[in-house]
Amino acid sequence: MIYTEIMPHKRNIFNIAMHKRFQIKIPALILVILFTLFCGTAFEVRAQTEHTRDPQKPVSEENETKNPNEPTEKVDENIVALEKKAFDLLNEARKKENHPPLVWSERLAAIARQHSKDMDKHSFFSIEPFGGRKLSDLVVESGVKKWLNIGRLIATNAGIDDPVEQIVNRWLSSKERRLYVFENAWSETGIGIVITESGRFYLTQDFLSK
Repeated sequence: MIYTEIMPHKRNIFNIAMHKRFQIKIPALILVILFTLFCGTAFEVRAQTEHTRDPQKPVSEENETKNPNEPTEKVDENIVALEKKAFDLLNEARKKENHPPLVWSERLAAIARQHSKDMDKHSFFSIEPFGGRKLSDLVVESGVKKWLNIGRLIATNAGIDDPVEQIVNRWLSSKERRLYVFENAWSETGIGIVITESGRFYLTQDFLSK
């Protein structure tokens, strides 16, 4: 099964983007039925451009850290290798399309890892942070002071030999995902992966533009 949900990227018109998100429910349902009939693979993807802010509006500096790419917690080396593989594959694809490479952000990666953990622990699959939080609040709390747009892609699969490559290939083979990854003026990204005891694979990728 493939499930798709995407919020169109609309700078400074967040309420319109939210309105359009609900307008696509029926076409999305048709996609679900068609892909369920013809694909039959346990693969789910969702995407959203979550927030847009006024670059002139000040953001609290209380949570700023000295090194934005210093890991906030110890992460298994095998998981880090998978995260960096996804990062490299996406940047390779961006290079082929003449787009500048994204810069790795450990702050965004920490947020993405927590979201993947939450999806596993609380048995849900959503772009929305657990507990009713907003992605913009999490980014500000991590110490990021200046940003224009924040976005998120999530995916999950199971029983696939190379889940990272499969996810990236699915994103690049989808018109909506290609537009999302390539057309938005993203500058930084962070990826968080969780593999459950049963072998289910969760990947969250957060994007940021300044």
